[in-house]
Amino acid sequence: MTILRGATALAAAALLALTLAGCGTTAETSTDTDTGSSTDESTDTTDGGFAGVTLPGTGDYSVPDQAPYGSYELPDYQDGLPAGCTWQTYLEDGTVFGDGVTNGQFIFITDVHVRFVTNGCPDWVQFQ
Repeated sequence: MTILRGATALAAAALLALTLAGCGTTAETSTDTDTGSSTDESTDTTDGGFAGVTLPGTGDYSVPDQAPYGSYELPDYQDGLPAGCTWQTYLEDGTVFGDGVTNGQFIFITDVHVRFVTNGCPDWVQFQ
């Protein structure tokens, strides 16, 4: 009985160690070959998958590869888009799903989107 408890405790400890080893922070940098834009994707997996991504304000990004799902904002522009800033999100069939005209300085990228295009904007910052 003692051997069984010891083996069970050891197995549980090993499983916990493997789980904790998978947690933490990783960082990747990708480059959009069409526009030359790059994203610094700092992924913090300790809080349920929030990526904490910042996207440059001019670029054409594939979703979710270059623009991960989530909510994005222009933190310094809470009253609307700055002059000259435009953006659109697209569905798989090429239909514009969202744009800066109707949605302003907030973007909500979900699994229905396949592309995010932004031009002349400050950096987009993902928030929780």
